[in-house]
Amino acid sequence: MHVAAKGKQLGIPYRVWADPPTVSDLTETQQTIYYCLFSRSTDGHVREASIRALATKPTTDWTAPYLFFALADYVIQVANVVANEPKLKDPLSKFAQENPGLYKLTLARAISYWNLNQHEGVSYESYRVFPPYRMLKSLQIHLDQQGRES
Repeated sequence: MHVAAKGKQLGIPYRVWADPPTVSDLTETQQTIYYCLFSRSTDGHVREASIRALATKPTTDWTAPYLFFALADYVIQVANVVANEPKLKDPLSKFAQENPGLYKLTLARAISYWNLNQHEGVSYESYRVFPPYRMLKSLQIHLDQQGRES
């Protein structure tokens, strides 16, 4: 998948099929790259741990897409890491503004995964209270406010 990040194209793997290396052997920058790549792992536990670690680091133009993609993860624990982190709203809003088609697709996926989770016993009374959907809608409101302030 290719997305825009600060006007440049960034290629993001759909999934990574590899065993993760030992993080302690990596530099800080290498760890950030590791967390980005393994946030796309085929293993949901690895994705969750990677997103959790990435969310604690400063969000940059090239890490924001990986955090944004987590909002459309079918594993609710992965999506909720980002959905429940208010400090990510501004960088994710900027990313969404650059990628409006991806924003709409991600919003649709969040609703779809809310429905999937309803059938798997994770209950939210409406998709409107589903954390990934709430975060995505707050990004839209944030974008709207930024547009009015410009």
